Amino acid sequence: MEKQVSVVNDFDFAKSVYLDFIKSDYTVTWGGQDKQSDWTLDKAGQKYQRVIHTSMGGQRSVHSFIVLRDHTTKQGLVLKQGDILKAASWKAPAMNFTRGNILEQNYVGRVRWTGVG
Repeated sequence: MEKQVSVVNDFDFAKSVYLDFIKSDYTVTWGGQDKQSDWTLDKAGQKYQRVIHTSMGGQRSVHSFIVLRDHTTKQGLVLKQGDILKAASWKAPAMNFTRGNILEQNYVGRVRWTGVG
């Protein structure tokens, strides 16, 4: 019997790959120099999870948001699990359009270590 992998494990792996992609872009930009910046996942909310950038001085900012479950926003934007959203503020993502999806890994060219465009 074939072993099934749960979506949660795939989703957690996709989050890890996304963070590694951001860190890799940072390393390439700075020529391999360690500037002591880090990207981590904040505690998950009901709909979104923040990706936090911590600079070498300890300052924290929001890099992006990851959609945790399929839903439609009040603005009518249909979101799928894994969609990447630009940050509008510390607490809220921008609700204009998605910047890719971590499960589909289609964010290359849209995501940089500095944020999402």
